[in-house]
Amino acid sequence: MKDVNTIAIVGGGDLANEIIRIATTDFQVDIFNHNDFDISSQQQCDQIIPQLSQYDAVIITAGTNSNDIWSMWLTNTVGPCYLVSKLNETSIEQRIVAVTSHGSSWISWPGIPTT
Repeated sequence: MKDVNTIAIVGGGDLANEIIRIATTDFQVDIFNHNDFDISSQQQCDQIIPQLSQYDAVIITAGTNSNDIWSMWLTNTVGPCYLVSKLNETSIEQRIVAVTSHGSSWISWPGIPTT
């Protein structure tokens, strides 16, 4: 497998911010923020897959907690699984990490303050 030099983060939240903080000194890190991109939309996923496939690693940190179970299921499960499956079709050497649902903003992640 090739070295990781470029990382794309899909999502946002505390975990994404912490990865950006510690990784930008060693890697080129770009974020596809959940405020600018809707992972629950298949059309928007299809639009960014060509961009994401150019990175050595993709970290998905999409997650939401909502009373709207349909929207929450699309954001926490369907969208991330769809991205992983489509990215796997484009490259066998790309590293993909998916930390979704409540894990994307869990306050006990190492290095993320709890206050």
